[in-house]
Amino acid sequence: MHRSKVSEFIENKFQGHDIEVLGGGHHSQAYKFETEDNTLVLRISPKKDHFLRDKFIADRWPDLLVPKVVETSRFEGGGYYAVSEYVEGNVLASGWEFNPELNPKDVKDSFVEALVNIAKTDVSSTSGYGKILDDGRGEFDSWQDFLMAVFESGTGANIKIKRQVEEGLYDSKLLEQAEAATRKLLADTSTYETKHLLHGDFQPHNVIVKEKDVVAVLDWGNAKYGDFAYDIMWCVMHGPEVASLKEIKSTYKRSGLDTTEIHTRLKLAEISILISWAMFSNEIGNYDNAKSDQARLNDLLAS
Repeated sequence: MHRSKVSEFIENKFQGHDIEVLGGGHHSQAYKFETEDNTLVLRISPKKDHFLRDKFIADRWPDLLVPKVVETSRFEGGGYYAVSEYVEGNVLASGWEFNPELNPKDVKDSFVEALVNIAKTDVSSTSGYGKILDDGRGEFDSWQDFLMAVFESGTGANIKIKRQVEEGLYDSKLLEQAEAATRKLLADTSTYETKHLLHGDFQPHNVIVKEKDVVAVLDWGNAKYGDFAYDIMWCVMHGPEVASLKEIKSTYKRSGLDTTEIHTRLKLAEISILISWAMFSNEIGNYDNAKSDQARLNDLLAS
């Protein structure tokens, strides 16, 4: 989306001024702007559901560090927009580059605490597991169903990956090995059905830091219900410079969260994450990354 078109929209819709580009991800763009009363952030994306998930989390659990979503609707230039309250601070990282003004280790305690607090959120009144749908339900009946969905004929994930296999983008034998390993790990543990709120993409570029404290957790578009081992593994795979797996596991255990059979649960999560990463990289045409993730999956299954 061209900046001039976005600026015109902000000026006309919100009487905004002092518009500043904050950046963006694979799907979205973000702009900070001033109004008479507030400092706000406008995000634009072709995906509406990510914004709805942000709003659901912020409204349902206001004690979490989620910027309040003021408004979300269709963007006149195509796609959707969401307006959120601006939180003062700096992102810990942009992409894979850490903010030079911040020492990742100085933020470690607050970073891990924010992750633990997500896992400790009360989700007892919710239903389902996996991706959180527009009405707040989880997409699947169990965490096992979520982990197995990519292998089960007829599911959205299975249809996508079969197409990639047919196009020569995904190794069918590797997928068979991943399915066998997942089934065995599920049979070897009884604690994977633990249910918690998951951010689904907790990493340095999705947190805002002020001084040494995490003051906001951004981008809840991949939020799920399920085993917190998934969030731990995702975090470690993206931000080992902030906190090690050992440090995170220790903090979870001290906080009273059940880390029984955590090694098996983490491996289940890692298999699922690597499959999804390779699928996503293929979808956006980043075939080198897709091959790299499949190589990592192969190494994991061989270990």
